Amino acid sequence: MSRTIGRFTDSTFGERLAQRKRTKRRIWVKVNVEPQSKKRRDTDKPDEIFHKAVVRALEQRNRRLPFRVPVAIRMHFQVGIEKAAPQIDKLPKHYLDLLQAQREQGVAGSPKLLLQDDNLVKALVCTSSLATSPGSKPHVFFEISTLKDFVQELLLYDRIVNRYRERVPEDIRRLFGSPFSDDLRNTGAIREYVQSRQQRDSLKGFYKNFADMMLPSRQEAAQDELLRLREPKPVQFAKIYEELLNRKYRFPDLHQSVAKMIRQVFRVGIATVDLGPPATQKGQSDEFKGRVQKALVKMRENYPILDPLLTTVGITVIYVPPASGQKIDLDNLAMRVIPYVRIELKPPATLLHALQHYKPGAIDDNMTARLKELHRVERNQVTRYQVFQIPRLDDDPPEGNVRMMLHGRNEFEDPWATCRAALDSWAQLPLDTEH
Repeated sequence: MSRTIGRFTDSTFGERLAQRKRTKRRIWVKVNVEPQSKKRRDTDKPDEIFHKAVVRALEQRNRRLPFRVPVAIRMHFQVGIEKAAPQIDKLPKHYLDLLQAQREQGVAGSPKLLLQDDNLVKALVCTSSLATSPGSKPHVFFEISTLKDFVQELLLYDRIVNRYRERVPEDIRRLFGSPFSDDLRNTGAIREYVQSRQQRDSLKGFYKNFADMMLPSRQEAAQDELLRLREPKPVQFAKIYEELLNRKYRFPDLHQSVAKMIRQVFRVGIATVDLGPPATQKGQSDEFKGRVQKALVKMRENYPILDPLLTTVGITVIYVPPASGQKIDLDNLAMRVIPYVRIELKPPATLLHALQHYKPGAIDDNMTARLKELHRVERNQVTRYQVFQIPRLDDDPPEGNVRMMLHGRNEFEDPWATCRAALDSWAQLPLDTEH
């Protein structure tokens, strides 16, 4: 009987049935309000609109109780440009607090809205964009699922991609295009930049001036290539979390070994820094912030290819919690890291701001007008971040550890949203599409 069940769950039909069940358990809401931080004083009306929108979504899904198990949350904030907007690290805390408010406000005994406690958030992915295109409006979007469902979705995505490495049906290529493309291969931009720097030192006069003029463009291309290659893949996190799903099996050593091997991606190479143990006790916060700042200064000095930053960036924070004692919420951890990334590395807020910096001659009248529209937007911003609290391994330090990775941030593409859209569309394909 168990073998028959196993064959069914591993079949395409079984995978789709499981995926549709996970979709029904997932909650997502889009609310057309201007994103607000916790410190804003004029949040009562937008917060009321947000609360009512979440309640309606829960009623439609027939969900009566908040999540009480570990969860993964993805948030997107589209902000207006009419006034200065809060930075991305200041936004999630406000909305996580709103998700923990009473469902029926002022009613004794009413359950919390959607989240029992924000320490249940083990994966937090946040992106932001500007409401600049015609018809676009400021809004807040979030989706929440159990951590187990989140991991199963990523593992399914990986299985589908690996299933068609040799022969890719057109529908699958259309939905899962990026894993089958050559976009992330080394294009030689890093090598060209290094060669240009070396050649410039031996040139004089006009030729040296020309080389100086060309160097920023080549540095931008090299940064873009390097940081795209450093982008962690969603399935890597799934493999790390997979141990949580498979504790009932008999191979804990194997899962520890796999997780340890994948973790090396976040421990070595350019644009990765060790921030030491997290600040979990009173008085440790300033010490941790000091370590963050020193680590980023050292990164800038050790890797001149990243100084100045000429492309938009995102960051990934990997958090190994202490073996015992108090832990830190993921949104609070982000607020202790991201401000120093802005201060020390000065990432451009948009591709247009980046272009203005490294290729000012390419700014035409239309671009100049667009830049004037963005005059209230902070020039230096991190526009995507993700924080993951990962399971401890046997040899992790007892006090815990925090690591940060700098990587690319395409303004118009979010790998998590791409993964989600591909799976949702895959579930609707005819079964014979895959054969």
